Amino acid sequence: MTVSPNTASMPDPKRCIAALLVGLVLAVPAFRAAGAQSPPGPAASPAAPDPEALRAAAEGGSAAAQYWYAHHLDTLPEERARAAEWYGRAAGQGHRDAQVRLAQMLERGEGIVADPEQARRLYDQAITAGARGSAEFNLALMLEEGRGGPRDLEEAGNLYRSAAIAGHARAANNLGTLLAKSDGIEGGRQAGEVWYRAAARRGLADAFYNLGVLRMGDPKPDIAAAHAWFSLALEKNDAHVAPLARNAIKAIEPGMTPELMQRARALEDEFRRSL
Repeated sequence: MTVSPNTASMPDPKRCIAALLVGLVLAVPAFRAAGAQSPPGPAASPAAPDPEALRAAAEGGSAAAQYWYAHHLDTLPEERARAAEWYGRAAGQGHRDAQVRLAQMLERGEGIVADPEQARRLYDQAITAGARGSAEFNLALMLEEGRGGPRDLEEAGNLYRSAAIAGHARAANNLGTLLAKSDGIEGGRQAGEVWYRAAARRGLADAFYNLGVLRMGDPKPDIAAAHAWFSLALEKNDAHVAPLARNAIKAIEPGMTPELMQRARALEDEFRRSL
């Protein structure tokens, strides 16, 4: 809905809200972060590693050397297939970071033929061995979307929760969406809001936007609170989120009285302090 600032008569706020809600309901799923997340690097890495020395140690059977030699090859696009081979050797010896990185490559088809079923198995192996964060997020996303096997929303929710507790902002956001929609797991809007706020505390623009979506979806939409959350999302200057937040604000503003605008500004400050 395009609104001119010079329009003589203010549009009906109810119609603006109704039109906005249609768009927002469609926008929420887009904020389940897509794409595998790279695993964090191991705690210790070789200082200025010599590739030939790494290769010799890798050929000698050292899982750590195999991983680091693969990591070296992984930085060279033309060597990704060889990198996958060495990650596979390290993964076969139970090297968690190698399992996660190889799973990511298989999930994406990055330098090798995609194999989402094997990617799921490797993520699961790494998680069973203690991998957290990105590995859990990546597997949860595959389970939620049904890639590489059947959908399992309950297990996806469990993995998102574990990753979120470990500090993964996108996992917290995605868990919030599952709960808010009661999509295959017990929850509800209040439970979803808890996790959206957790993601927002870590600065994720998607979460600020989704908090605005929640307020617009209340039985009695709170457009001042929604305006505040959308404004905070816009401040993050995220290339994907900012245009949606800007459009949401434009759709809301025709229904904003001076009193509501004043309240929205006050809520912006309140929300900043609460995060």
